Amino acid sequence: MHIQPYKLEHSTSRRRYRFTSEGTKGLNQVKIIEFYPIENEDFDFPENIPLFNLGFGDTLDGIEVNDKARSNNGDMEIVLRTVAESVELFLTEYPSAAIFFEGSTPSRTRLYRKMINKYYEDISKNFIIWGIYNDTMHLFQPNTSLRFDAFLVKQR
Repeated sequence: MHIQPYKLEHSTSRRRYRFTSEGTKGLNQVKIIEFYPIENEDFDFPENIPLFNLGFGDTLDGIEVNDKARSNNGDMEIVLRTVAESVELFLTEYPSAAIFFEGSTPSRTRLYRKMINKYYEDISKNFIIWGIYNDTMHLFQPNTSLRFDAFLVKQR
């Protein structure tokens, strides 16, 4: 991806990241990305691979995350590139892990699918992506007719 991400700050565990969306409207919005462990019993995924959920959203106090907030700050692709950067950094620190993510709404899940399609060639160089549809994992193929409900990503 040829989009410059926002500068990320991270916790010592590198499981929590913070950045400020500067936007095109002159508004600054602090955002938090958090990776927390989840059970992989719901997925047909090897048990020896640690699975983490990616949580992401706006924050007003630097602690609580609102994953349904709509900033409409005019910088959506930069924000998503910054989230992707946090995934890269997290997986550098935890190379055996896989990350689960889904949109907090169906329209956000569609947006994620659209962005993965758009940047698939770049993403797939370093990462394996699966889509989850009807509780079944499928290796992600760009421009598929499946309307994935969620995604998994792992370093190659």
